[in-house]
Amino acid sequence: MSIVSISAHINEIIKLNLKAIKTNKKEIINQLKLVNDYSKNSYDLVVDAQGLIKSALVTRLLSKNRVGFSKESIREKFASFF
Repeated sequence: MSIVSISAHINEIIKLNLKAIKTNKKEIINQLKLVNDYSKNSYDLVVDAQGLIKSALVTRLLSKNRVGFSKESIREKFASFF
């Protein structure tokens, strides 16, 4: 159990296995299907807790309202463009 999961203000936590794409290229299709399914929902806010290009792209696809780390503190600087 995480702090995020017990927050009264969070209704849903979406987990994607983007790391699996590195070891199994076919997994990208499964993950893209999940993102497509999730994108049909309306989210008040999507949080990018990774600061990586992959997570930034997914966050961008899921909602216009998104938050994450500042440009100065993210792990992959290019992710700030998304």
